[in-house]
Amino acid sequence: MANNQFENEVDQLLNDFDVKPITNGLGFHHSLKEKKEIKIDLKNQSKLLKSEMETRLDQLQSKNEKSKKVVDMGELAPFYQDKPRSVDLKSIPKLGEQAEIKVTFSEANIFARSVAWSFDIFMICLFLMTTFAAMFYSANISMAFFEELLASGELAITLSIFSIMYYVFYFSFLDRTEFSTLGKNLLNMKVVSTRKNLSLIRSFSRTIFSLFSISLLGLPVILGMQDKLFDTKVVNK
Repeated sequence: MANNQFENEVDQLLNDFDVKPITNGLGFHHSLKEKKEIKIDLKNQSKLLKSEMETRLDQLQSKNEKSKKVVDMGELAPFYQDKPRSVDLKSIPKLGEQAEIKVTFSEANIFARSVAWSFDIFMICLFLMTTFAAMFYSANISMAFFEELLASGELAITLSIFSIMYYVFYFSFLDRTEFSTLGKNLLNMKVVSTRKNLSLIRSFSRTIFSLFSISLLGLPVILGMQDKLFDTKVVNK
């Protein structure tokens, strides 16, 4: 009896409460709305991103077209070329080696050389006579003593020795210079070496050879033996 009464009281208590669905309180009705809003938002963002990408692509294409336009750089154009120039490594000399430079000259003809040599001989004789005149003038040599020297042949020997000295000195030193001798310079010629720089020894030997060739009427020089022996050439400047 007591148990029945207790059950009736519990039922009465539960009937007094107004029970409502709790789905509204938990927020399940909001989830569908938020899903719709998120879907619309993502769609708008995708459209915006697509339009930005298309704009960026158009900018890049226009930039590439501008860079492809040919611009006249004048003398500086080789520095702005995209394609590198090829270099022949064989043309670059190695360390310790000298690059071989070939220089061509116009060789002087034998007639011009003969004219220049004749003028040089005239200048040597002029220097020689000036030297002897100054010596006789400073020594107060009388005309009678001068005639005795001339008759004895001593003067001729002295003149010959001085002539050889002047000839060797004149050609040995001047032929090595860029100026060359007076006769060659007057006809715009000079002596060049076909092997190395013309040394003083080779220039001296070349001059001695040309001096002895005078006794043979200059035939060794005319035939080119002088140039072949000493690797030299007389060329036009």
